[in-house]
Parts: sequence; C-alpha cells; structure tokens
Amino acid sequence: MILDQYGNPITIEKPALTKELASFSAAGGSGYDILPDPDPVLRKRGDDATVLDALAADDQVTMAMQLRKRKVTNKGNYDYSPGQPEKGVSPSKNAIALCRDLTMDLASIKLKNVFNASLAANFYGYSVIELYWAADRDRYRLIHMEEKPRHWFTFSGKGELLFISSGLKVKAPYGKFLVVRHEPTYENPFGLRLLSRCLWPVAFKRSGVEWCMKFLERYGMPWQIVKAPSNFSEPDRRRLASSLAAMVQDAVAVLPHGAEHVIGAVDSKGGAGTFLEFMNFWNASISKVLSCQTQSSEITGSTGTYASSKTHYEVLGDVADADEQLVCDAMNDLSVIYTRVNGSLEYPPVFAFTEAKDHMSQADLDKKRHEVGVRFNKAHFERQGLSADEFDLDTGTGQGRADFSRAGFTEDQEALEDLADAALADAARGVAGFQETLLACVEAASGFEDLLKRLEEAFPDASLGEFEDVLGEAMTAAQMFGRYRVILEGEE
Repeated sequence: MILDQYGNPITIEKPALTKELASFSAAGGSGYDILPDPDPVLRKRGDDATVLDALAADDQVTMAMQLRKRKVTNKGNYDYSPGQPEKGVSPSKNAIALCRDLTMDLASIKLKNVFNASLAANFYGYSVIELYWAADRDRYRLIHMEEKPRHWFTFSGKGELLFISSGLKVKAPYGKFLVVRHEPTYENPFGLRLLSRCLWPVAFKRSGVEWCMKFLERYGMPWQIVKAPSNFSEPDRRRLASSLAAMVQDAVAVLPHGAEHVIGAVDSKGGAGTFLEFMNFWNASISKVLSCQTQSSEITGSTGTYASSKTHYEVLGDVADADEQLVCDAMNDLSVIYTRVNGSLEYPPVFAFTEAKDHMSQADLDKKRHEVGVRFNKAHFERQGLSADEFDLDTGTGQGRADFSRAGFTEDQEALEDLADAALADAARGVAGFQETLLACVEAASGFEDLLKRLEEAFPDASLGEFEDVLGEAMTAAQMFGRYRVILEGEE
C-alpha cells in the first residue's frame, strides 16, 4: 500500500485526472468563508490574502520580486536524471524509461511559467498548480500545468489541500494539484508570506506620496512676496494680492510706489529632500523583506564600500540558492506524483539545476599548474569537451612552457618571465621529485609566509633556507625592475 505525505492511502481517481477541476464555475466565486488564516499581519489588519495582490502595483515591490525571480528563471541548465536507490548504484531500466517519459512530457510545457508560479510561493506563502493529464495506452501523460488562484483553496487541520467548490470544501484528489509552499509549519500550512510583511511599508509610502503632492502643490512653486507700505489700508492690500495672483498667469503686475517685491522659494532640503529620505527608508525596508538586502536594488546616500556591496551580493546569491532549492523541491514533488499516478514503484526521477562549466577558470587553473611543472596529456583536454581530432599538444620550448603563454608579450614582460623561470628552476632543485606535494602546498597557501610554513611541514628533513633566499631575491628583483619601468615611462 502506498501512502501520501499525510499517511493516507493513495487512491488514484482516474476520471478526475483528465478533466479540469479548479475553474471559475466550480469555485462559485471568491466570497465564501475559509479556514482562519494564521498570518499575524493580515489577522491584525482584518484582511485576507487577496489584499496582497494590490501590493505588486508598487514599483519597489515589483522590482524586488522580479529581481529575485530572475536569479532562478534565467538559469537554462536543468534536467531530470533517473532515480536510483543510492549513490553509485545504477538505475533500473524501468526507472530510466520513467525518467524518459516524464522528460518527453515536459518538453511541450513551458517550464519557465511553472518556475515563476513556484517562486510566487515566496511572496504569497503558497502556490497551487493544476496538472492536466491525458490517458495514453497504459500510462497517463502530463500535457499541461497551470497556476490557479490561491483564494480558491484552503488547508485542512492536517495540512491537506482543500478546493472550495460552490462554498463547500472538497479534498483535492491525489495527482491533480502540485502545491508549492514557502516555509510552512504545523500551525501555518499557508506558508510564510513575505508580501504581508510589506503591507505597512507600502501603506506608509503611499501616504507619503499623497503628503508630498500636497506639499509641492502648496510650497513647491515660487512665492510672490510684496512688502506693502505701512499706510496701506486693508482694501489696498487685497487689491495688491489680486495683482500678484494675476502675475502668476501673465508675469506682469503693477505695484504702488514704495512696495518691495521679492520672489521666494522653499528650500529643497527642508521639503522634498526630507520626503526623499522618507521614501528611501520604506523602499529599503521593502527590499530587505523581499530580497534580504538593499544595495542591488537601490543606492541612497553614500554608495558604500566594495566590501559592503560584495556582502550584499553574496546575500542575494544565498537567497537565489534557497529559491533554486524551492523550485527543485517542487519539480521533485511533481516527479513523485508522476510516478505514483502511473502506478510505478520505481524511484522517482530527480530534478536538479546544473551550472554551466566555467572554461576560463579551468584554463586559468591549467595554466597555473603548467607553470609549476604539471604536464597534461590529451585525455585531460578530452574530458574538458574537446575531441581528439580537434587539437594537438604543443610541448613548448625553454623550461617546458608552451609558447602560447607568452603571445603578445613585450621585451620587458619577457624579461620578467625569464626571471620567474630562473627563480622557479633554482627553487625546484631543493625539492626535486616532490612536484605533487609542492603543487598542493602552493595551491593551499594563502600567502608567502603560509607557503613557507606548509613547505616546512611537508619537507621536515629538507633545508628550505636556499629556497627561501631564491624566492626573496626573485621578489626583490621583480620589484626593482617594476620601479625601473615606472621611471622610464615617466621620462617618455
């Protein structure tokens, strides 16, 4: 007997799989009562989750949501692999066939829309995606996936998905819906809604916009100020004010003798400047809630340091990794549903994103290893994706370094390379025959002092004094040579 995640026996209702279940006619509108929502912000405001949809109209909210989604949806390298009992054990033929069937079915489905629907769970707590099936001989094919309105659904006390059909809460049949939830708990099966934490920042921001518009309307334009003579009567003052009001339209006014006219303006620092600080504060609050950082979305005041920007970028990367795992979990849930609906007891296919290979980093690593004595054969480059008939190995000249590493070098750069070659050759004599150990020490060292310490530990019986002297002389010579080149360039 196969059980679902709630411990209930899985019953496949085949007629329900091949027809649309969640529709406008079946939902009967959205005005029916649902189970109490445990979200603390919504409960305190007396609102339901539908109020969150209006928040996306805010530019900062939209930007933060799109920024976070794009970190995952722009990744084009992903795939299913056949399920296997454990790592290192080959999958069975049936598991391979199951994976092939699922992959073929998904080829006709726009998975980017599915990823977007899954990532919406971060902001709304959960997403519900209806699965459309078609009977095909001895199996069911997945032909379509579509996100459905969240307010059509609720959850039971056990966390099971319930569809609100004509005011009645109906348990969703197994295999008909894919539910994606963001950090659900036993108390809160609706998931953590990040948008509900943006309700107050957006509300204060909108109120600030209204206040600023009134401020600019009243005080943003220049003022026409006239100092009237002290003997002016009240009717004279009113006539003078009317003349100034007309001046706004035609820029012409006739003032009595002795009147002093001044055009005044409001200091922007005390008006609009304060408003901008107010807006930036709430924009930053929204960014912190939705993307856990601010510097990738806006820069206010000081631009900050490189270290601060790097930290914010790393935080955004951590958030993207979590979102990527959310999508992987959703697609793996889909593979479990696909496996069970088709009556298979095989291990479900496993979904994963794959990083594109960084060829530049690999080439840089190969170059560094080559410089310290490592020599590669054809098999190494074939594993990097090159065919054997596409290249030949160049053994190079001199100290064994390939000529391509010096392509385009100036005479001065050649001199520096020769100096480095000589230093490495002298140093290598003290540790001849230990190239692998030496290479490991160089790659692991964080600096010159750390390198010497690692070499002493690796070669306790060897004298590293000469080795240290050679390196010191090489570094001093290179520094002096660099200063010499600077002086020459200054003379030129």
